[in-house]
Amino acid sequence: MSSVSHRILRNGVLNLPRASPVTKPLAEALLLQDAQYHHCQFNQAGFHNHLSHHILAAYDLGATPALLQKIYDEEARIQRPIILEEVDKEMKITEDNWTQYLGNQQ
Repeated sequence: MSSVSHRILRNGVLNLPRASPVTKPLAEALLLQDAQYHHCQFNQAGFHNHLSHHILAAYDLGATPALLQKIYDEEARIQRPIILEEVDKEMKITEDNWTQYLGNQQ
């Protein structure tokens, strides 16, 4: 879908010890899933999806893999899908046409 990296490249502000070696790859996978499947606004009022912020904050505080997964599962329930309508599946936003979509819910 996107060539944007969802790898955690830097230590956080606190840089507390990690709960296990699988914590970082799990956090990265959850960030990627959020970006691939959830709209940036979780409701029509325009409230923003802060799931990635929650994952990163918990990761920096030394959350266990189980806690990271629980955070994702709980917050994913209230997120809107990234594809809101069937017609959106065929939409291709490029460097040439992105201004046509700026400010739209699409």
